[in-house]
Amino acid sequence: MTRFRRFPRWAIVAAVAVLLCGGLLLAFRLSPQRQARQLGEEFLRRIFTATPQDREDPNWYTEEGITSRYGELVTPSLMDQGVANRYFAYFSTRAAEENTLYQPREVELTLSQEEPGRLTYLFSVQGEALPQDGGDPLAFQATGVLVLVEEDGRWLADYLRIN
Repeated sequence: MTRFRRFPRWAIVAAVAVLLCGGLLLAFRLSPQRQARQLGEEFLRRIFTATPQDREDPNWYTEEGITSRYGELVTPSLMDQGVANRYFAYFSTRAAEENTLYQPREVELTLSQEEPGRLTYLFSVQGEALPQDGGDPLAFQATGVLVLVEEDGRWLADYLRIN
């Protein structure tokens, strides 16, 4: 008669705990809110990053140039709004006029409203304005509202208000 050795209970409990933690971590990593938050952070970093050389690009202010930088992140509605309100050009214009490099250091998104396929975030961006002439860096902060919508399985920025 063959005698089988039983696994210790602690090993079974540990294996189940590891599988549950891994499953929860995977579910959180792939959650729609997490994907939306990552897109929102990337979009805001692009908006608030600017160099004095940006304006040297002949396509910087054209529809083609703006679309190449932000097109995969925004809806057509926000593209129109961003061009009309100069959201896409504001920091690059300041960077060129002041000969300053704008770099966001921290982007914080706080979910304020959730509806199916639509997430509204309050945001805060903190960063540095680094004068290219060797002056002391200055801090900058911007706050506002960012609305993300889900279209065709992808999250896109749909509305932006900068305070």
